[in-house]
Amino acid sequence: MIAAGWYSQHLLAHGVSSRMARGVFGGACVGLGGIALLIMPHMPTIPLKIAMTTIGISLPSVIYVFSHAVVSEVTPVAQRGALLSIGNAVGTSAGLLAPYIMGSVIETAASPLDGFNTGYVICGIVMLIGGIIGMALMHPEREATRWAPEMPEQAAIRSA
Repeated sequence: MIAAGWYSQHLLAHGVSSRMARGVFGGACVGLGGIALLIMPHMPTIPLKIAMTTIGISLPSVIYVFSHAVVSEVTPVAQRGALLSIGNAVGTSAGLLAPYIMGSVIETAASPLDGFNTGYVICGIVMLIGGIIGMALMHPEREATRWAPEMPEQAAIRSA
């Protein structure tokens, strides 16, 4: 996560747009994590399964860092705290839902191993779709321009 945050800042410092450095890069990390979980059950050895699980669970976590930066970039200061709180609430709701969903999948499977594999595949599909949606829809510069009349502090920063 630290390396991805650094790389995103490096891209921004070298003139890459926020859409590419945060939106596409962050969405790609989520999508690649989803692919890792999708292929994990088909890996032939335990070490490869562990590697795919590690990649599939850790790589998408960079979106938490990028999402706060994007929200701060496009949201008026007066609404920023509320929007960051709402984003955290929605993002952490998975902590309530995931155990129930995964438990249900495992209980209804033919074996616990089949249940875990199915659960990881479901998670991988959700992450892959989410990554694609993120890459397609995150346009921080466009949104900042759209909200510019309500963000005088951003206009002052851009003109400086």
